[in-house]
Order: sequence, then C-alpha cells, then structure tokens
Amino acid sequence: MRGRGELPKARSILIMHNFHAQTTHEFKEYLALAWYGPSECTDEVQPVDAGAGRFLKVEVGRQMDIIWLEQSDNLERWETASLTASDRRVLIT
Repeated sequence: MRGRGELPKARSILIMHNFHAQTTHEFKEYLALAWYGPSECTDEVQPVDAGAGRFLKVEVGRQMDIIWLEQSDNLERWETASLTASDRRVLIT
C-alpha cells in the first residue's frame, strides 16, 4: 500500500482533453502517460458526457440560470467575461 503523497511505481495512461491545467510541466511530472484527444470529440471518447454527464450539466446550468444569474450584477459579469474560467468552474460545481 502506498503512503500518502507517494507516487505509483508503474506508469499508467491517462486519457484527457487539452485543458490547460493538464498540459503544464508540473502536471507532466507524475508517472502517468498523458494522451490528449482531439478537440471537439469529448462525447465520442467519454460516453458519460453524452449520457448521465450531459443530464447533470444541463441540470446544473438550469439551476445556475434560476439562482445565480437572476442577480443582475452576476449576469453582467457572466456576459462581459469578467469571470475567469476558474471562477465559472467553481460556480457550476
């Protein structure tokens, strides 16, 4: 059993999209072999995005529209791109 913070002894493959945080040098230091799939095909290689994941994304978006974007200053921040991508991810989780 590995201790906390200990890296695995064998390499593994990790299939993901080209999200910036997953392409940094720090991310690449771990023992996983990263395979970056082509853009715009996540639903083809990650079926959860087309099924249960899609349902969850739609429901989260609906709740966000109802609760968070009802406030005019929040809607303005969303539409004027004054929210960073990181801020947006926090809001939908």
